[in-house]
Amino acid sequence: MIYENNEQKRSTLWRTVLTVSSVLIIIVAVFFIVKLFTGNPLEGKWVSEATGGTIEITDKDELVIQSEGGESTTIVRGFVDTKTKTLTVGLNGEGDRKSVV
Repeated sequence: MIYENNEQKRSTLWRTVLTVSSVLIIIVAVFFIVKLFTGNPLEGKWVSEATGGTIEITDKDELVIQSEGGESTTIVRGFVDTKTKTLTVGLNGEGDRKSVV
């Protein structure tokens, strides 16, 4: 047994283990909550079932659009407004934008 039959040392060790595990659980929970509410909900790779084309939305607000088979690739700037649930995609520069709901 740990620390033989010394109840005080076992109690101290048990409190230490509980404290460390509780702190780790709180840190992990805070990380997931922050990631859930501050991240881009559309971030990732999206594949069209009909054509096979892909759209990849990065964390730098870039949309990488690839046609079927990866023949052509287009990179455009985009912005996701989480309050109005709108995806805004840049077309011909910074001024021209088109919104997609």
